[in-house]
Amino acid sequence: MKKNIMIKTAIAGAIVAATTATTIADTTLYGRMRAGLVCTDDGSNTDCGLENRSSRFGIKVNQEISDGLTAFGKYEFGVNLDEGALSNGEDTNRLAYVGVKGGFGEVSIGTRWSPLYSYVMSPVDPFQLLGGTSGNNVWDLAGGGYRKGDSINYKNKFGTTGMHLMVVMDDDDADYGGADANGDTDAIDEVQIGAGTKAGPVNLGFAYRDVTDQGSQIGIHAGGKFGMANLGVSLLNTDPENGDDVLSVATLAGFGLGGGKSVNVSIQTTDEDNEPLIVSAEYAHKLSKNYQWFAAVQNADDGDDSTDDVLKYGVGMRLEF
Repeated sequence: MKKNIMIKTAIAGAIVAATTATTIADTTLYGRMRAGLVCTDDGSNTDCGLENRSSRFGIKVNQEISDGLTAFGKYEFGVNLDEGALSNGEDTNRLAYVGVKGGFGEVSIGTRWSPLYSYVMSPVDPFQLLGGTSGNNVWDLAGGGYRKGDSINYKNKFGTTGMHLMVVMDDDDADYGGADANGDTDAIDEVQIGAGTKAGPVNLGFAYRDVTDQGSQIGIHAGGKFGMANLGVSLLNTDPENGDDVLSVATLAGFGLGGGKSVNVSIQTTDEDNEPLIVSAEYAHKLSKNYQWFAAVQNADDGDDSTDDVLKYGVGMRLEF
């Protein structure tokens, strides 16, 4: 009798353990604290102040549903480190999505990094304090190409090639004058598709973006790590619904100096009549796996001879967990 009870208890325990293993989600808390002291000289005045740089905290969740099928999700919130407060407005919610993945790839809904940013802009944007593609507003079109909310996403990877299809349904075309005579707006407001592949040390990226009643963008990237050097160039053609095409170019040259030290230099320009030019340089020193400090300088020339260049310089630090 006692033996039978022990056997039944062991079986029940095994069932509970197996059930628990499949229902407990793998949850990770993470964050980044990044800010610096930045001075801006516009030729007339010099102002200095503390500036937050995309500080955030978030939660990542993965849960196995069955063999080969996993549910996943993420909440990520922006933080104004200099003010000690959550970011205001839409920036508070940086990333937020839920989805499932398996042998078919992954499908998700919510707010995610866009294909345009992931495959074309991000590879030439390693900067911590100044510089990067955010310094050139022609990379933007109709409300932003970085993170996109109200989106349905499909991602997959085939060997060294990855792809991402994003469909945005946010009714923004109503704000852009896209409503028809009956006041109806399009169900799909934006479509992006991108892909990237790796061939030896070379990384290649491509992305296309179409925004209802606003225009389209197409971008390409080529670059890679060659020894201690990280080189890259990204081209983006913006074709607005009304107006001329604009070609933007961003180049990156980064060099590892050993001992956790590195230098990145970026040059950005466009083919607009005034030919604006933004030159950025940054030195970073990584003292541990999660902590680094950096110093940066940037000169922005809008191409207008009647205005002075804008010079920015500063120092900052970053800690991750």
